[in-house]
Amino acid sequence: NNNIGDEGAIAIANALSTNTSLKKLWLNGKEIGNEGAKALATTLATNTSLQTLWLDNNNIGDEGAIAIGRALATNTSLKTLSLYSKNIGNEVKSQLRRVATQKNIAFYI
Repeated sequence: NNNIGDEGAIAIANALSTNTSLKKLWLNGKEIGNEGAKALATTLATNTSLQTLWLDNNNIGDEGAIAIGRALATNTSLKTLSLYSKNIGNEVKSQLRRVATQKNIAFYI
């Protein structure tokens, strides 16, 4: 079982906070929820190496997606973000699209 959940996402976020070489990270279908997304968002805000992040088919809802959107505002390296989740509302999806467009990030939701 490789469903890492929030606990695993928090551990990955902690590792990413000091990592300067990882460029791509796929965490699709890992049962990550809002707490894990918020931890990843905290790291995204300052990480300067990650270029691609896939978080499709997790349990991320509006709260986690909003945190990721806020992180995009200060992130300087991300080029691609995929965040398909049936738990994210249309208004939050629209907000994320706007931020991604402003930052020239390829965004899939």
